[in-house]
Amino acid sequence: MKSIYKSEAGERAMAAWYEHFLERLTEQGVEVGHQMVSTRFGETNVMTAGPSNATKLVCFHGVMSTAPAALAQIPALCEQFRIYFPDTVGQPGRSDHRRLNWRGEEHGWWAVDVLDGLEMETINALGVSLGGYVVLRLAQVAPERVSRAALWAPGGLTTPPWTDMFGLIWDGLAYNLRPTRSRLEKVLERTFTDLDEDYVSFFADSLEHVHPDRGFPAVLPKGALQNWDAPKLLIVNEHDRVFPAERVLARAESELSNIEDTVMMDGCAHMPPFDEQRLVPLMGRLGQFFN
Repeated sequence: MKSIYKSEAGERAMAAWYEHFLERLTEQGVEVGHQMVSTRFGETNVMTAGPSNATKLVCFHGVMSTAPAALAQIPALCEQFRIYFPDTVGQPGRSDHRRLNWRGEEHGWWAVDVLDGLEMETINALGVSLGGYVVLRLAQVAPERVSRAALWAPGGLTTPPWTDMFGLIWDGLAYNLRPTRSRLEKVLERTFTDLDEDYVSFFADSLEHVHPDRGFPAVLPKGALQNWDAPKLLIVNEHDRVFPAERVLARAESELSNIEDTVMMDGCAHMPPFDEQRLVPLMGRLGQFFN
């Protein structure tokens, strides 16, 4: 199996970022643990955090990310939930390097295997971007396993506008040809709401050291989620150029039942913001929804 990394040095660089975000969580007062579970798609590392007696929440991160990088961006989750956070296979974390088929159900069956490994029959789930796609695929293949779900700018409901996607790819190619700070920021401004220097450097190293995944979350077939009637919280970002809010809302209205609440993140692009003040109201909504 081909590695997702371009070189051994690149793999070490991304492993160092993993450790860095674990240290950042420690500095934020979050204690974490890890366990490995076996799946049909390879070994999967699951990070745990938060009070052991709190409501359990299984989280799924976005593309080119890891569990600690995602959680370090929103550490307030650990104040009210017991977090279980897998490193998605095929992404630059501690799980297997195998990349899954974006056009089939593999992400869903991988998630089923993770839940089996954790001995969880049903879960509360939070999925962001690619993570939202994982939750939707899980609900497609095993709807009874997801009892409540928060979907934040989820993949799987719509495709990006081709002009924005072409622009992102073009800017990424330009950066790879001649990496400069200005070119990097041009890439980031298409997806980031605000900037944090750790994540700017992490993303730059991801572009340098990780082979790009040529796939993209496919739109789930019409009616694929008709058997999933669990309560849902839908979160969309006002200035999202990857999964635009109006497109996500329109498809969700036709394909998702039992949407209990919808949150519009004003002024936000695709990536969750780093500004804690923007996140405080959302943390309250998540607490109300899952507790």
